[in-house]
Amino acid sequence: IMGSHGATVAAARAGLGATLVSRDGVRPLLAGGALVELPVPGTPLPRPWHVVTHPDATASTELLIRHLLADDTLGWRAPPGSGSGSGSGPPGSGPGPDDAGGRLDDRGADHG
Repeated sequence: IMGSHGATVAAARAGLGATLVSRDGVRPLLAGGALVELPVPGTPLPRPWHVVTHPDATASTELLIRHLLADDTLGWRAPPGSGSGSGSGPPGSGPGPDDAGGRLDDRGADHG
């Protein structure tokens, strides 16, 4: 088991096997022919993306989080039970006064 995305990509580039990575992370290598994408059933995998930060978020980080939560077209919401996005409006409508940064999910996240 390798400990980083870069290590698994480097191993695949060296011919040591295959790796499962985001296409976005290796797009230049695919375009340049250094790697090839294999047609594997069940891929690409749907994955939830998360915004994370230090527990003591900076003002600019909190501004970004407010922006992500306020615009429904972006698809971000606070995960259930986090307290984020629990202002006066419905869940995901925007942050309340007690919200902190770093606790956002995309709408497809599975919390079960």
